Amino acid sequence: MSKKCLKCGISITDGSSDYCYQCGKDMQQKKQSVPKGIDEEAIGKAESVLNIIAKATLILGTITAIIMFFIGVDKFSDYEIGIELIIASIVLLISSVITWATLKVFCNISNNLQEINKKMKG
Repeated sequence: MSKKCLKCGISITDGSSDYCYQCGKDMQQKKQSVPKGIDEEAIGKAESVLNIIAKATLILGTITAIIMFFIGVDKFSDYEIGIELIIASIVLLISSVITWATLKVFCNISNNLQEINKKMKG
């Protein structure tokens, strides 16, 4: 069985040689990996979903925290329950703002990486 050099075209009958004896080209067939294309539409949808989740977390967390705060103020006569509701509302508000900010940072990082990728491609 003979191989044919892809660079110079010479037939090589010796099957044990991995290189062309005339030009030195590697004769082994290497699998060329096909780069996977980035599905920009799917990434855009994922960013949109993440942005919606961030907004929903902020809105629902804020509304719930306000409701809990006013219930806590109303139940302040029962000191223990009132204080617990007020503290829980403050914690909920802070955690929803932190979650919103974190998700927005992830969206911004994704957008920046896409822009860098587009600039590097040309």
